[in-house]
Amino acid sequence: MDNTDWQEGGYDVSEPRSEAELEREARLCLAKLDESSTDTEVCVEGIVGAWQRYRMRLPRARSIKAEDVQREADELGLRLLTPGHDAEWPTPLDDLSTHAPLVVALWVAGMPLDLRQPVTITGSRACTAYGDQVAQQMAHELASRGHTIVTSLSYGVDVAALKGALAAEGPAPVAVLAQGIADDVPPRLQAHEELVQTLMAKGTVVTEFPPGTKPSRTRFELRGRIMAALTQATVIVEGASRSGARYVARDARALERHVLAVPGPVTSATSVLPHELIQTGKATLVTCDQDVIDVLAAATITDPEGA
Repeated sequence: MDNTDWQEGGYDVSEPRSEAELEREARLCLAKLDESSTDTEVCVEGIVGAWQRYRMRLPRARSIKAEDVQREADELGLRLLTPGHDAEWPTPLDDLSTHAPLVVALWVAGMPLDLRQPVTITGSRACTAYGDQVAQQMAHELASRGHTIVTSLSYGVDVAALKGALAAEGPAPVAVLAQGIADDVPPRLQAHEELVQTLMAKGTVVTEFPPGTKPSRTRFELRGRIMAALTQATVIVEGASRSGARYVARDARALERHVLAVPGPVTSATSVLPHELIQTGKATLVTCDQDVIDVLAAATITDPEGA
């Protein structure tokens, strides 16, 4: 693609662009477009080629300009990250290029991403008092021992893990969203408004979705692959048979990350997923922070394709 093509797309190109600059602009535009078929297009055409095809095919794509996307992020106080351009870009996400839909860009708010020996903790939204206690305690202890906790802002286990990590003197925890980052607290999280404000001050919020994007079932599932990719271990604390945590565990295995699960009462419906993962050999049983640390220090995970 030459600069003429880029100018016809609405870009103000006064000087020749390098390939890296063209890719950065294409990534910003693709991220703003938020099209579900982006991954397929990129596999065929590459980042810049995929954006060119969308621009020719979709009327709404023609109105998107990279400088406008960057300006919107700046006005909202967000950092807009792309690989190869921003030092803060989390390189573990590069593994998604061969295992799952890739992430073309990230919107980030709060503290700089600090992925030190990171561990993902996730589980049931409708967690029990047992699950809440386990998630908070494990997150607090791991964070206190220098591990970055990655989770989400979903009710239940994830919010409990955030509380535990934020209360520790450790690396800034990371919350991955299934929606765009907004100026105000989303209605579904207003009960945790104080937690959200603390997270913005002491933690990091990341999302692949542009500002204004609403959560959906598909976006919750897509969020899971980022949670799995950012760390070397995912801990499942409670989950019913249809829990969304199942997708995070699935993606972690596909990425050859460790999958760990905390057992629960056999009489509880929220014990179904962790017990299933343990019984089928898809997860290692853990009960405390030291168990997680021991697994991380142990031998390399078995290739799930060869299992």
